[in-house]
Amino acid sequence: MKTLKQNKINRRGFIGLLVAAGLSISAAGLVWRDSYKFRINRQAIKLAKLKRKIKIVQLSDFHYGEFIKEKDLEKWVDASIAQKPDLILITGDFIDSSTTEFTGIIRQLSRLNAPLGVYGIWGNHDYNSGSMRKHFEQELNTIGIEILVNSGKQIRADIYLAGVDDLYNGKPDINKALLNKAKDSLCLHMSHNPDYLFNIPNTVDFSFCGHTHGGQVNLPLIGAPYIPSAYGQKFIGGLVKSPVKAFVSKGLGFTALPIRFNARAEIIVFELLPS
Repeated sequence: MKTLKQNKINRRGFIGLLVAAGLSISAAGLVWRDSYKFRINRQAIKLAKLKRKIKIVQLSDFHYGEFIKEKDLEKWVDASIAQKPDLILITGDFIDSSTTEFTGIIRQLSRLNAPLGVYGIWGNHDYNSGSMRKHFEQELNTIGIEILVNSGKQIRADIYLAGVDDLYNGKPDINKALLNKAKDSLCLHMSHNPDYLFNIPNTVDFSFCGHTHGGQVNLPLIGAPYIPSAYGQKFIGGLVKSPVKAFVSKGLGFTALPIRFNARAEIIVFELLPS
């Protein structure tokens, strides 16, 4: 696996490419308009241990801050509520790196609700808020959003939900997260960074990830110049069959600049069905 130092070097190159792509494409008036659009991505997945169907909304990578404001979150929350999910999962990067103001995001996320709960995990950008992250977690708890940090919960008689810490800035521990799992339960798992999937045991039935933004920029003939993963295109987005069954969301917000090109932001709506 590439080192974090190598990833940081690549990230600087990625920012340079974003700037170049933004300058060239925005002249045609395409990028800014399309970058804030999002789609509802529906997935139907059969799982053997599931006793009855469940609808799950996955939200990821808000990056609330300089480029993502409350009005953007309001649209995403409205769209999520309209799906009438049984469970809502938020797979990290609630806020952008320098964000210390949480009023807008808390106000909007407080509107989320689902019969089986709303759960989240930390992403690498959440850690960059320093000591304010603890305050943010308290605010999330107040509005009914539980952050799973190497922990899990039996959310239904047949479903156990586990969440691990961020791979880059935290200390993820899937074994600790699975300590309370009932033997015969279906196990769902959240990890912000899909690179951690190589650590997931086969007792986990399905995983939810984010982080890569679908590359954020996919250029014609070239593809995504930079994907924040040691495994390149493998985790660019969508369904993953190995090393474990998972889905990598392209997320909703931005890294570095408000540019998305051929990497449409998305809210994922899963219909999990008994096999």
